[in-house]
Amino acid sequence: MTSRFAQMVQMASASHLEVFLTLFDWWGSYPDVSGSEQWARSFLSPYVGDSRISLIEVKNEIDPTDPAAMTWARQLLPYVRTVSGGKPVTLSISSTAGTAGLLALQHALGTSQPDFYDFHFYGPAAYAYSTLAMAAADVAPDPLFIGETGYSTSAEGSDGVMLSGPTSTPVLEAQQDLYLRTVELATQQLRLPPAGVWTLDDLTSDAAPAAADLTPMDYGFGLYRTDGTAKPAVASVRQFFTTGTIDQTFNNGFESTANGLPLLWQLFDASQETVAADSTVSHSGSTSVRINATTGSNQAFPGLFVTPPDAAIHPGGTYGATVWARGSQLTGVNELALAWFGANGDYLGEVDSTPVPSGTTGWVQLTASGAAPASAETVE
Repeated sequence: MTSRFAQMVQMASASHLEVFLTLFDWWGSYPDVSGSEQWARSFLSPYVGDSRISLIEVKNEIDPTDPAAMTWARQLLPYVRTVSGGKPVTLSISSTAGTAGLLALQHALGTSQPDFYDFHFYGPAAYAYSTLAMAAADVAPDPLFIGETGYSTSAEGSDGVMLSGPTSTPVLEAQQDLYLRTVELATQQLRLPPAGVWTLDDLTSDAAPAAADLTPMDYGFGLYRTDGTAKPAVASVRQFFTTGTIDQTFNNGFESTANGLPLLWQLFDASQETVAADSTVSHSGSTSVRINATTGSNQAFPGLFVTPPDAAIHPGGTYGATVWARGSQLTGVNELALAWFGANGDYLGEVDSTPVPSGTTGWVQLTASGAAPASAETVE
């Protein structure tokens, strides 16, 4: 395996890449500090002063509440920094540990602080900006790097976004693209380094050691399918890393569809409504969305919703949205809304447009605009 690693370092260098090396993962023999030091020294000795390895993560997603892990980390961080010839070292925190995990890690390490902190983000994309802003503030003035982010296109589902309505490969792959665009836009807006995308290729069931304990969902985080073909997110990731620009659209004209519905848009309550993409009626382009035979409830209004890639909310700032709509024998209230949500997904309120007039109408433009509440962190 060390020879395979050497080959990988050489291949990376040939492609003008530097290596961010993780030393320990799927492992937890923390009492064996001397054995860990011996192995780290042996493994790193051929690469002392080697510029092809730029950063070292001593342990992937360490648990800051584990006393044995923290004792081990306080020893290994300075040791690895020394035996590597002074390369920057870090530890990563999982998305489930959250920003509280970063603070706990910082406190538990005492005087053995890393050169930078590594936070893995797999939470809801709508909260990427607010979560990463909090994480950066928590570890300041130390640098923060988002070492992993991603979205699984496995049919088993993915964390980060709870989808409503029917799912399929095109739906999940479109969501992966939106997810990565949203997270990378947040890093750019916060002037953080670009987030590392997990991972390049989808995995097969025999692609990782048994100790990894992967689930079917874990197989689908790749930018490329197992047959080598690219998913839609490849183009967005390539654009971001080569030009620094991010497509901030979200199928605004409903032109892209799957399962008879517009991609990226989700249903409030499929039991209360009939929604379908309609290529026979459009204000511009070739497609619209038809909503009919709806019923109401105390929990949600029937309709469609989406969180745009630029979901960052600055309390007190004014935000707006517009849409064209027409009615055929309309009843009830048919309107456009901007809904505000707080840190825990709490609904904080909304601003509504003037409704489409009842009865049958031509196309009318609906506009919803308002100031974000003080505690708002995202918008739909």
